[in-house]
Amino acid sequence: MRTQSAKRMRAANRLLLAIAATCFSLPAFAICLAVPLEDELKAAKTVFLATITESKLAGPVSGLKDEDGYRIDHAFVVRKSFKGDPASVKRVYTTSLYNDPVRNTAVHMAEQIHLFPGESVLVISAGEDAVQVSLCGPAKRRDGVDLDRVRALLSTK
Repeated sequence: MRTQSAKRMRAANRLLLAIAATCFSLPAFAICLAVPLEDELKAAKTVFLATITESKLAGPVSGLKDEDGYRIDHAFVVRKSFKGDPASVKRVYTTSLYNDPVRNTAVHMAEQIHLFPGESVLVISAGEDAVQVSLCGPAKRRDGVDLDRVRALLSTK
């Protein structure tokens, strides 16, 4: 009697685990390894706060096919420099996947973000002249960053 109840309990637990796994699974390309801000700032040659002033598709839209990757270049002005020379970063960009409006599907990368003129980003560059802003990289939207913490971490070097 006790064995059957334990078997039913294990079966119920396995079923719940299977349901949870299907509800919360993500595609493998959407998983990021979290790197502490301290490590990102330590590795950086340049750190500054920028405000996006213009966004432009890099390349012609006519050449895009469904699910093609594309890049958006963002012009910016430097608002505050924390480390290094902001002039060393020539381009800030984001990437995305094209969704053909004629098709009835939409594909998104989980780590993609969209930037618009007027938004601010914390640019963290290890020496690159082009820096990608995404959920998985060191450069990130300003709204998720404590600038006082950035200042404190950089002043303790």
